[in-house]
Amino acid sequence: MIMLGDILAGRFIGKNGSDRYIWAACIDCGAERWVRMRKGNYAQRCRACGLRHNRCPQKIARLGVRTSDGYIRIHQSLVEPFFHVMALKGGSIPEHRLIMARHIGRNLHRWEVVHHINGIKDDNRIENLQLISDTRHEQITILENCIAQLEKENAILKSQLGIKVIV
Repeated sequence: MIMLGDILAGRFIGKNGSDRYIWAACIDCGAERWVRMRKGNYAQRCRACGLRHNRCPQKIARLGVRTSDGYIRIHQSLVEPFFHVMALKGGSIPEHRLIMARHIGRNLHRWEVVHHINGIKDDNRIENLQLISDTRHEQITILENCIAQLEKENAILKSQLGIKVIV
């Protein structure tokens, strides 16, 4: 029987290479697992607790990471197992979809879209989120883009006429 602190070569536990592994428990959650040793040291936390503990402060957004497109994604290891089916290929779940799924009490279908009413992608308050179909979201986006374009043209025309524009 394996006990905490036991050390074995990787080949004896089904790992590649000759690295040494120690049977250790996470200091946060207590989960036991094999951890590779490097220079006598090993990771004190499991992957999920390490993600919570060692987040980059520049990318931190509550529990998740802000992506380059402005959305917030949360790794599935930080979420209840019930919602793991909503994870993307990289193992993360968009926070706005997770918040809506928790609010309605079920997983979202792929064709369901969570629309940010005010257009701010990281404003994931439930009062700012709206669950709609994909085709309805396209209509809303087209209308919002048309309105923005018309407002720009209106401002340009007013400035050409000498009318003071208050924004």
